[in-house]
Amino acid sequence: MASREQVLGVGPGLFWQMTRTRARWLNAYTETAVRNRTRNSLILQAQIAASF
Repeated sequence: MASREQVLGVGPGLFWQMTRTRARWLNAYTETAVRNRTRNSLILQAQIAASF
């Protein structure tokens, strides 16, 4: 069964490519226009990627 929730996240992000095979992302955003679920006021997201 498909979910009917919808959300729009707005905020800044940072991308840092340390080497050719390693990178990092950092995003901070707030949610607006939320439908059919609870709204989160601030979200921080960090990712690290490495290729082999």
